[in-house]
Amino acid sequence: MKTVVADIAQVPEVLRGEYEQRDGAFHLKLEGAAGFVPATELASINERLGEFRNNNIALLKEKVTLEEKLKNFANIDPAEYVALKTKVTELEKKGVTGATDLSALTQRAVDAAVGPIQARLDDMARKEALAETRAAEAERRAERKALEGELVQMGIKLGVASEAMPDYVRRGLETFVMEGGQPIAKRGDVPIYSRIRGSQPLSVEEWATDLAQDAPHLFKPNKGGGAAGGTGAGAGGGPKRVIAASDMGKPGNLEDVAAGKAVVAQ
Repeated sequence: MKTVVADIAQVPEVLRGEYEQRDGAFHLKLEGAAGFVPATELASINERLGEFRNNNIALLKEKVTLEEKLKNFANIDPAEYVALKTKVTELEKKGVTGATDLSALTQRAVDAAVGPIQARLDDMARKEALAETRAAEAERRAERKALEGELVQMGIKLGVASEAMPDYVRRGLETFVMEGGQPIAKRGDVPIYSRIRGSQPLSVEEWATDLAQDAPHLFKPNKGGGAAGGTGAGAGGGPKRVIAASDMGKPGNLEDVAAGKAVVAQ
């Protein structure tokens, strides 16, 4: 726009209101000197321009930083992120804030599920062990009774005195053990062999015969290693009571056999 025109017709009609007539011409209405901006306004404009430039620089740096960060999320599915974030929130509500908490929560869940089963297994194992122990004890008692029966039968046959029968049986239990249903002589874990038959195990009869020589006070006078009577009449003339070898441990049976009032079944 021209600041001064001689004829207002030279100015578009819409802008003619911006001119005023003076000194025989039309002058553009201006605040201040024509063609100049006041220093204060110029300083303000420059200040705003500096702020605008600085803001643009800061925004540009922020844009570059954000673009670099955005590269880290290039392979992340937003929907999957939302699902995972939801799961994290649910876990946090349950008290899970880290790997340690998750491990503890998992362990509690496992303990809750496995605990009753493990307790039952432990109880079954205890009962099984107890049953095995009782069975082993019952087997040992049965073997001991069977061995006592073998010893008593041989003691009666070789004439062990009735009052010496308990001592005789004790000595036999210290010498023999039952293995495979047979009495086996051992000294500790080492088998004892016959002095007569060489490689054959020491028998109850040979042991008892040798005992008659080593401890004659256990045997009836003049009976030594001789054979005792069979199953004939007892002390009162009546038949003797017959006792099974497995019942020798019952109260009174050992004493009755030793006194000649009963015999062990063959």
